[in-house]
Amino acid sequence: MSQEAVERLLGRILTDDDFRLAFRKSMKTTCHENGLVFTTEEWRMLSSLDVDKLESASGVIDKAIKRSARPKVTVSLELPMLMDGRAGEGITG
Repeated sequence: MSQEAVERLLGRILTDDDFRLAFRKSMKTTCHENGLVFTTEEWRMLSSLDVDKLESASGVIDKAIKRSARPKVTVSLELPMLMDGRAGEGITG
């Protein structure tokens, strides 16, 4: 097992909330997308990681050295509706 890859994986799980959430959803995809490559045997060992315990450990790490989950911003654009139900402004016809 590549010690460097393992250290990168554990470091990201401990310090990057978004990475940890993605890792929970799909361990292999998240690792692959982040250049972390492991053998079949390594995957077997890594699949036994207790992410809940790692998340607890993450909670005691100083926020200054963590990447926190960033709130997702949703933009709502409301346009006035014309009598025929189409959005107004810019519509001619």
